[in-house]
Amino acid sequence: MSIGLFLFSYNIISADSARAYPGERAPEDSLEALCRYGGGRPTYCKVKIDRSKNTFQIWTPPGIQGAMLHTFTTRCFKKDCLITGPDFGYIQGPKKYKILEISNKKLKFVSLGDALNAPIEEEVRILD
Repeated sequence: MSIGLFLFSYNIISADSARAYPGERAPEDSLEALCRYGGGRPTYCKVKIDRSKNTFQIWTPPGIQGAMLHTFTTRCFKKDCLITGPDFGYIQGPKKYKILEISNKKLKFVSLGDALNAPIEEEVRILD
């Protein structure tokens, strides 16, 4: 019994062995990029920016969880413009962000902190 419990808990904790379903596909015409969340290491992702709809999508490949596609909306693609993140059905609604830096190769934004959560920076660097 204790060996089975140990193996079960190891599979949950070990990032290399805890793989989920494939998940969502990257949007067509998306660009390869490196995404950084908070102070973590940059990881492979794909991004699609649609200026006509004032949206951008970030796709992360399967890993510990299945592949995910996050859609963000904004009124403008300029420094200090506000962004609305995906709505996961949380009581407080979708997360809000602010653009810190934007260019043809980089998008950097920060979540607007609240009483429970400190602000977290996210960065997307488009690869050549």
